[in-house]
Amino acid sequence: MPTNGRRFLLHALALLALLGTVASTLWVVFWASFTLGPGGVSPATLHLEVTAAIAGCLLLAAAVVPVRVARLSPWIIVVDAVLAGLLGLFAAFLAGTDAHGSGGVDHSFTWLLGMFLITPTTWPVLALLLATPFLRGRSCPAPRSPRVR
Repeated sequence: MPTNGRRFLLHALALLALLGTVASTLWVVFWASFTLGPGGVSPATLHLEVTAAIAGCLLLAAAVVPVRVARLSPWIIVVDAVLAGLLGLFAAFLAGTDAHGSGGVDHSFTWLLGMFLITPTTWPVLALLLATPFLRGRSCPAPRSPRVR
């Protein structure tokens, strides 16, 4: 665990960003498939759900870059990879589901992007991605060997 305040803040932001991306993805998938009618999920709605799960997986994959640039702990990358894999499996599960409904709401990709942008749990990963050029990892100074006389 990091000992100074800056490193602790970066670790907390990275972890919050990863968990927030998963929550945002599940939120967008829920609203994409929210129907009040008895018809069930339409193929267009199912396609949008799969696209939302893939978008969340890609956001998690993109979050590896600032984590590596900031030289954060390796366990955050492992958490990121596991969460991205779970969202990938979720997308594959949704893609394998049959859609029996008709009609439904046919949202576009811009609706999906807007839903991700207005969901507050997406903001930490966006902040992390936007802050990437300003992050600098500090390497630990190499221990010096004692002088031998």
